[in-house]
Amino acid sequence: MSGPTFPIVLLDIETTGLCWDEDSIVLEIGMSRVSTGFELLNPETWVVYQKYDVLFGSNPWIIKTHSNNGLFNACRDGLRSSFVEEKCMQYLFKWGFEPGKVLVAGNSVWTDRVHLRRHMPALETWFFHRNMDFSVFKETAKIFGIPEDKSDIGDDHRARPGLDAALDRFKFYYDKFISPALVYHLDQIEIAKVAREPNDHLEDPV
Repeated sequence: MSGPTFPIVLLDIETTGLCWDEDSIVLEIGMSRVSTGFELLNPETWVVYQKYDVLFGSNPWIIKTHSNNGLFNACRDGLRSSFVEEKCMQYLFKWGFEPGKVLVAGNSVWTDRVHLRRHMPALETWFFHRNMDFSVFKETAKIFGIPEDKSDIGDDHRARPGLDAALDRFKFYYDKFISPALVYHLDQIEIAKVAREPNDHLEDPV
């Protein structure tokens, strides 16, 4: 293990549709731990085997995107869904995470969890009931007129660059929101500490 880590697991899943599409299937999963220096630690990706007739039964945008980025071809040599699910759970176990306690993070990660609940329910039970969704930061910035992250999020819609894009967004909004809040909080602690200290060392006014 190289250095301190955030207690989160980045997750990125590529699918054939949005979470409310009942026939949407999982094509690829990416996972990574994250160092406090904002680096991916031991990122892994797994492609799920899918039949061609299933893949090309998707909508035209999905067919074009995943044909161009090579994911449909990769699915021909992918792993069975149950095997990918097992690999993901092994990854979490290897790095010391416990079932039901994994704080999962990413861009619109709640949609990924819906797909997992539908297609890989054993894996989904490893995750804590709360998420760290970086898209919330982006929407909050819009509401309050704060400059928002303009980077493209996983343009080619593959899991590995999707992890990189999620990490970039995390760092951007950490610098915008979280770091200033931490500095303010620590300043307030120091002010309160000084206020509680005895003033015996101060001279009485003449």
